[in-house]
Amino acid sequence: MIPTRKQLEENRQRWGRIYGYFTSFCDLNGSCEECDKVVRLGCIVKRRIEELQTKYILRICRSEREGEP
Repeated sequence: MIPTRKQLEENRQRWGRIYGYFTSFCDLNGSCEECDKVVRLGCIVKRRIEELQTKYILRICRSEREGEP
């Protein structure tokens, strides 16, 4: 189900904060299988970038056993 613009705008403002359109769209959408192709592709790319960033951050941060620099 593709939400209307009114639903999208109303869902962006939650708990005293304003969220982006992407977050609002994903919250209102039923599931990833029902999502628009372009939005789903963006979600996959976004997720992959986040995985790479996490890997890099964990690699550059030392564990407690290695001690301080």
